[in-house]
Amino acid sequence: ADAAMKLSKLRPWLASRPMELKIIFAAVLFNELIIYYYYSWAWWWKISSICGPPEGDVTFLIASDPQIQGYRDESQVLGWLTRWDADRFLYKGYSAALSAAKPSTLLFPGDLIDEGLSAPPAALSDYTARFRGLFLWPKRRRLILAGDNDVGGEAEPVSSGRVADYERQFGRLEGSAKAGQSMRLLWLRFYADAFGSQREIERHVASAYAHLAPNTPETGSVGFRILSNHANLLTQRPTQFRHLLRLLRPHLVITGHRHRAFALRCDGCWSPAGAETVAPYPDKRGGPYATEPLDSAKFTLTDGIVYEIGSPTCSYRMGTLEVAYGYLAVRESDVCVSLWLVSRFYWLGLYVLCLLLCAGYWLFRRIRAFGEIERSRLNAGRRPKSVHFGVA
Repeated sequence: ADAAMKLSKLRPWLASRPMELKIIFAAVLFNELIIYYYYSWAWWWKISSICGPPEGDVTFLIASDPQIQGYRDESQVLGWLTRWDADRFLYKGYSAALSAAKPSTLLFPGDLIDEGLSAPPAALSDYTARFRGLFLWPKRRRLILAGDNDVGGEAEPVSSGRVADYERQFGRLEGSAKAGQSMRLLWLRFYADAFGSQREIERHVASAYAHLAPNTPETGSVGFRILSNHANLLTQRPTQFRHLLRLLRPHLVITGHRHRAFALRCDGCWSPAGAETVAPYPDKRGGPYATEPLDSAKFTLTDGIVYEIGSPTCSYRMGTLEVAYGYLAVRESDVCVSLWLVSRFYWLGLYVLCLLLCAGYWLFRRIRAFGEIERSRLNAGRRPKSVHFGVA
């Protein structure tokens, strides 16, 4: 009712404005408001039709690699505008996804801040405050992981000081928690690329994660185990993930990092024989990542088989059109995954199209006005001169 009242007040104002302004107003209204209501409704319908109602499920909303933009690497002239637009896209997209999915758990698989590793303490405080303002979590469990952009680990060693900074802001970056009656959540910051050899990986896994193995005092003997890590696991060489998966024995792995959506299945990843077989799931066309971009998938959790779901970035600033939020529902042993792909680039392109239309319409009006002036001038020149006869 309030929205209708506001629009009714705008009608007289718009009626007196030029057509160019009306076109721009319609584009802004569609791009910045209507499209997000459509996203929320369409994704709710997609989740309901693919995964069914969430009663009795452990459900996740996955917001991976937001990488909120910093101050150093952005343009000094237009940085304020690019940051504002990227932040607004994250906030509106996340709000629409949260409204559609209504998850029990919010999962952020790392790379929260683009300049998180290099930011000085004052800037990091500002970035974490922006992150909290963009991604609200009303009365829901949240798992926040750290990525290589946050604490290092890809091309550089993990910064213990930055890990401490993030844990002060977001809580433990590694741990476990019970989910539902028969599931255990594990979240790590494991980066195989940070180690120089397989022996170093083995030592780190044995010392850092032994307490998270099954049947330990911290994890107990709860059945299915869901592991979340920023860096992908099954896309690496088996020597890089073998010891971790054998120790922790997860059934499902959720990762980010690659900014791509995919699903992989590993048979034999729990086996000590080293006979791992990694294949796309579902295997439709062959090739190592045949299912990219992943739209939806269903599978059943089974001992000895590991599934990995790679979640794409939720930011349009990462150089890919695959921008998505993920929804994952686990009901007993059945898993349903649904991704809702969105893109800011299409709607920014709509702004460009509108500007071109406005410029064309303005040019057309100028040409028509010039033509009318010329016709009036010619008509005035062709009029016969009147002769007046005076009386002497």
